[in-house]
Amino acid sequence: MKANIDEQRAIAAASPAIGAFLEDLGKSDLAVLTSEEWLAFLTHAYVSVCAEVSKIWENEVPF
Repeated sequence: MKANIDEQRAIAAASPAIGAFLEDLGKSDLAVLTSEEWLAFLTHAYVSVCAEVSKIWENEVPF
């Protein structure tokens, strides 16, 4: 699966917030996350990227 250009921009923009989540958790090795931490990480990453996509599309013509 390949991200489109807007998704790539959103991922790049959300990366600092996603990294900050791991820093706050005190873990950088994804392999050592508990199930709950892994799901929280995925949720945070998903919501962060979606928010960035929304910002990118905010000024797009709706048709």
